[in-house]
Amino acid sequence: MNRAMENKILQTQEDLKNLLKEQIDFLKASSDAYDKGFKGEAKRMATTIRVLLHDTSSSHSLLGQLNLKSGKFYSTTTKIIVGRDQLQVGSYAGLIGVFCGTGENGYIPNLDSMPHITGDLEFDDYWNEIIFKDNEGNEYSRKYIVLSVANQDGGSHIDPELDEKYAKLSRKNSLGWMTSSDGEKFVLVTGAELAAVRQITHELLHTLIPNYSTKKLPENMNGFVLGGSGIILTKEPYKKFGKVGRNDPCPCESGKKYKHCCGR
Repeated sequence: MNRAMENKILQTQEDLKNLLKEQIDFLKASSDAYDKGFKGEAKRMATTIRVLLHDTSSSHSLLGQLNLKSGKFYSTTTKIIVGRDQLQVGSYAGLIGVFCGTGENGYIPNLDSMPHITGDLEFDDYWNEIIFKDNEGNEYSRKYIVLSVANQDGGSHIDPELDEKYAKLSRKNSLGWMTSSDGEKFVLVTGAELAAVRQITHELLHTLIPNYSTKKLPENMNGFVLGGSGIILTKEPYKKFGKVGRNDPCPCESGKKYKHCCGR
């Protein structure tokens, strides 16, 4: 008999339940730190989420050991319903929005502030659900985001090289959203992967804690939030307008100049 195996002692269900409480407390503490402005705390959240959810041939998730992965998981993804005569343009971000206003602009978790129609999901559907689609057509699931942040980008390990599509999302802002404080100078924003991890943490706390309280974005935010779930256009939207100049009003009726809107 393998001597290392002989010396191991099985954890009891009580041990595992205590560890689950500890991991939930980690998520709560990290959520508070993130909400107070420390965005890097999302990397520790990702590691905790991996402990709770991810199974491999050599490691077992805590929820799996407690037989808790057979239940439903709370999903807050917003969905785009595209009609027959419509098309989706731009990127899709189902868990986060973009804050524009005074102070720090950028990607933020939706928490419970955005309506969602997904409902509760079986674990595999939840873990592998697409939450991002960038401007290059790359798709990202919860599993991909959590494991990339945890295993490559500082959660529990730092790789000398990053997966190309993860680097495009986290370093190059391949979702493509931009913000401006004056309506003229637009800048790319980063941190979509961190905001998504914060939102996934929020979903898990909803899933694991009975009667978990609703949490919305602060009402005193000095600005507004744009949904990151994409744009729907009627096919051939500019046909009746003829040629649109860069400084003309955008045909989508956003009120912006074409160069600052659909022509960007």
